[in-house]
Amino acid sequence: MYSNAVVDGDNIFGVGYTCRGDNCEGEIFGLRLADATSIWGQRGLQLETKLVGDIGISGNTLLVGTTRIGDEEDGAEGYLYALDTTPGTSNITKWRFALDANSFSGVAVVDSTAYIATMAGTLYAIDISDSETLASNPQDRLKWTFTADGAIAGPILADSGNLYFGDLAGKAYKINPSSRSASSDSTAVNSGSGEWEFDADAWVWAKPIIEDGVVYVAGLDGSIYALDESTGSKKWSTEIDGQVVSSPVLFDRRRGETH
Repeated sequence: MYSNAVVDGDNIFGVGYTCRGDNCEGEIFGLRLADATSIWGQRGLQLETKLVGDIGISGNTLLVGTTRIGDEEDGAEGYLYALDTTPGTSNITKWRFALDANSFSGVAVVDSTAYIATMAGTLYAIDISDSETLASNPQDRLKWTFTADGAIAGPILADSGNLYFGDLAGKAYKINPSSRSASSDSTAVNSGSGEWEFDADAWVWAKPIIEDGVVYVAGLDGSIYALDESTGSKKWSTEIDGQVVSSPVLFDRRRGETH
């Protein structure tokens, strides 16, 4: 289990998988906190795939990113699954959206939009509303895409209307969703809308964090950068011995608070 479990009301949701060679068995589970019984009256949703990134919840919809489904000959390389968290429902899967590659980034949810990225370097903005007009074709849920320079393996931070993430080409990005549409250039960073990219010169796997107008980005080579949130310019940097794969934590020694 790589993903964080999520508590929602009286239930807890999570994902996990196991592999023997190239054969992987994944499970998406929803359990009652009181007694650990399945909310669906069965084990959950079984998929022949890897389930790596964090899950998202919006209303009664659970959102999970996958890699390729092993028993599908003509399937996509990855999916965003939307599952019904209504207890006792017989049809767990509401819909699934086909992705262009394996997804390890997890899902970031803001209002009625889910953001998910793939190892092809594509960031997707997907409409997750319960709309009857979108029910017939899940691919119509696409709002826009952005293509990074490299694979996006780490989590996406959604903060104050912007998205922050890194890629395996050594870049960190700030993307402004409100400035984007289906017709926008999917590969260009729009500096006029406050977007930027920063060259960290190493894989950026860890999730960025923000505090007081500063974005903290860590590289797999042990480098740590403090960037101006508005411009992406470097305020300072340092290095530690070892690889940084998890998100930093800020600690206020005077107040004993962490962020």
